[in-house]
Amino acid sequence: MFDNDIIKAYLFNENFDIKKYVNINNVNMIDRYKNLILYYALLKEDKYSILYLLSIDSDKFINLISSENIITGIIFFNIKGILNKIFKSCRSRNLKDYFSDVNSNTELFKIIICNRQSHLYDKFDFIDCIDYYINIHKLKFHINPLVMGMMIEKEEESEKMVHYLLSKEFKIDDFDNALLYSIKLNLVYYTKLKFISNLLKYSIILDCYNIINIMINNRLKNIETEIYDDDNNKVSLWKYASQQNNVKMENYLKEVHIKLIRNKRCKNHVVERINKDN
Repeated sequence: MFDNDIIKAYLFNENFDIKKYVNINNVNMIDRYKNLILYYALLKEDKYSILYLLSIDSDKFINLISSENIITGIIFFNIKGILNKIFKSCRSRNLKDYFSDVNSNTELFKIIICNRQSHLYDKFDFIDCIDYYINIHKLKFHINPLVMGMMIEKEEESEKMVHYLLSKEFKIDDFDNALLYSIKLNLVYYTKLKFISNLLKYSIILDCYNIINIMINNRLKNIETEIYDDDNNKVSLWKYASQQNNVKMENYLKEVHIKLIRNKRCKNHVVERINKDN
């Protein structure tokens, strides 16, 4: 365990000489809160100490810092000019290992893209830096960064971020993934703006079972919801599928309908039994 007096001195003594008290033998030790001294250097945005600590610990740059790694911390605190030095000092194998985790990649890019504290062009710099050392086209995500760009609150900034990401030529095979997430994130707007009918219609036309499932599991509580067909008549979902000669989708929607009815009856039966027993 790290000497907590050293941590205390580093935090509160203006004349603390980090090179005198911290060296390669103790730099990776943790304090009682399980933090590295690098964590506190990040909190203080102390670039001099950060660079020194990294210089004596370059092989272990992925040490955990209160469940966040050094790279995440630097980006979260928007400390400019450090990320490039870290990557430059790291072994390529370490970088590849770090960026091989889907969860880490997703969280890292969410922090970059959605961080309210960072200027838009700082975000571009972070992504450019990562792309220089690791080809971002080879990275895997749970959520497409394009969708993360759509999540930015300021519309103008969101548009610029999406345009920038498109200029980086993200893989086209991420499109379906991005489409599903964008629809799921914006379901409330489809409902409020009464676009739900069109969304369901085109999901049937395009055989988008995933979108149908998202709607059923999140917003579409009643599978008997009627939509407007091409002649502006109200029809059931499976009737519309039948009109489109999509027998497979028609049967699927009927099966979902039957399943939901059974579940509803089962729940009602349980409630009746509970009330009866009481």
